[in-house]
Amino acid sequence: MDPTLSILDRALKGDAGALSFLVRTASIYVYDCTNTNPQNNQPKICGAWDFLNQALTEVDRYESRMLHAQAQGHHHVIVSLEAHLQLLATMSSRAARRCPVADQNLVEVCLSNAAHFHEHGSNEHARNLIQLNQQMRDRVMGRIATITFDFTNHRRNSNAKAGYQTAFSNPITMDSLCAIVAANAISIGPHEFSSLVLEWIVPSVNNMPPFSVAAVIYHLASESMGKSAPGGTKDALKKLLDPVLSKILAPLLQEAVRESDHGDTGIDMIADESGDRAQSHRIAAMTLKALERWCAATACNIGQVKQTCRKVNVSANQILYNVTVCILVSFLFPITFVLKIHLPIIAISQQIDIIAVISDAMYSDSELVMDALSGLLDTLLRQHAKDESALKGLSIMQGVAAASFGSPDNLLQLEKDLATEAQGRDEILSELVSAIGLQRFRFSSRLSNGKYHSSVE
Repeated sequence: MDPTLSILDRALKGDAGALSFLVRTASIYVYDCTNTNPQNNQPKICGAWDFLNQALTEVDRYESRMLHAQAQGHHHVIVSLEAHLQLLATMSSRAARRCPVADQNLVEVCLSNAAHFHEHGSNEHARNLIQLNQQMRDRVMGRIATITFDFTNHRRNSNAKAGYQTAFSNPITMDSLCAIVAANAISIGPHEFSSLVLEWIVPSVNNMPPFSVAAVIYHLASESMGKSAPGGTKDALKKLLDPVLSKILAPLLQEAVRESDHGDTGIDMIADESGDRAQSHRIAAMTLKALERWCAATACNIGQVKQTCRKVNVSANQILYNVTVCILVSFLFPITFVLKIHLPIIAISQQIDIIAVISDAMYSDSELVMDALSGLLDTLLRQHAKDESALKGLSIMQGVAAASFGSPDNLLQLEKDLATEAQGRDEILSELVSAIGLQRFRFSSRLSNGKYHSSVE
């Protein structure tokens, strides 16, 4: 194996030295003055970004060799690099959570501890090294983003029986790389991840792999709830809630649930991991997890989710119908007249009922979808309980104020609005509870039809 892959391979086998090297590489920078030459006598800084860039290059090189050997009909022992990439992503996430200022401080600490720099360095050289390190970080993050949003790295668009599959196509690996993209965007600041969502993902959501979109959105909310998130992150997250729910998550979830219903054979996704239906299950599960994280991060209740998803109309697929009428006239020889009628394109707009979509998701037989759905319902119920407590507290405060000073009109109006909102939430939750209750009939029907083993209760 190449150098970085060899280190990752040893770390996966439990080598203490390799594990220690990965931890230090993610945490510090090294001043390298050993590779100087007469033409360019300039030492360099080495750290996590250089290691990550080299590792990605070696993965590409290894997979190119495997694909070339397969095309030539040669048989080689193929080593799966999925675990290597997952370990690499875990290591890199730690570096991606550092803001650029913290990265610069680590480089300055490295330079201050380097005796060679004190003898031969200068302020201009230090600024150059800091700039080169930031450029390397930007280049690596752009490279990872390109990998995550490349359709060729998703199993749905590849033939699982064709032979060697890229390690990037593994869903866990892809999710880990999406976590790096999100962590880097959050660490840079609210402007960066707002730009990622509004200027990149929202305009191109229909042209990107849905699993990667859902995973990045999920990790953005998860990273924003961490202690290392910069100031202003939560406020920016609340401003992004409407476009994220209405333009990204709701359409993705609706489409994934619809596609997962097609060709239902009662076989779980684990039995057909590379199929289209399994991919739809993964997308639905990741979208539900993203919805749960955004609701938790912004304290959004079920009523707000429903109202937000109805704000934007979603255009259905537009179809151009070509009607061809063939008239066969037989005189001395057959003549065919072709009449083409082009009907106008009709764009059908519809609002997404997110509650109905969630209810439909309950009919999934995927464990991933059901686990994600249970997490979402748990978060929404917790938020509902908090809202109920707040309403009770307001009622008590209104009673005290009425006894002391009379009933202020604005306070009465606020209590009325909150009560109306609470009633709406109760109706939505009742609808979801009814949908859950219907599942017992569904599972009883499936058991009677033999679609599940008799051991399932």
